[in-house]
Amino acid sequence: MLLVIYAIVGLSKFSFSVARSDEKWIGGIVGLITGMVSAATGVQVIPSMPYLQAIGMEKDELVQALGVFFTVATLALAFNLTSAGLLTAATALPGAVAMAAAFTGMFIGQALRSRMQPELFRHWFLIAMIFLGLYLAGSAVYKILH
Repeated sequence: MLLVIYAIVGLSKFSFSVARSDEKWIGGIVGLITGMVSAATGVQVIPSMPYLQAIGMEKDELVQALGVFFTVATLALAFNLTSAGLLTAATALPGAVAMAAAFTGMFIGQALRSRMQPELFRHWFLIAMIFLGLYLAGSAVYKILH
């Protein structure tokens, strides 16, 4: 549901801004909260993505920063899952297939991003986030009920 909330806020044109003098201390708090949310849910978008937007990154800077951020966060998550015995050889193969699909999606997304107007890309990206969030929430509810 965090993805849905983030996307709805993004589509509403509501935005935050952070003064350059406050970036470091707010960034530390955002990093801590993002780590807790990520550990609890596996979602690394909240509150890191709104923070990166609030410090005024341009489109290409933001995409590059998010790429680095998600890579580091995913490696940390993989380390934690391996340490807990949850990432095994049996779960690694589907994960590798998912990674290949993710890289393919990133390649397609990069091609689209370079050809689309930034606002149009952002609009469709946020709509996709709503559908992804609804799918994840629906899957969780289905698992609980069955």
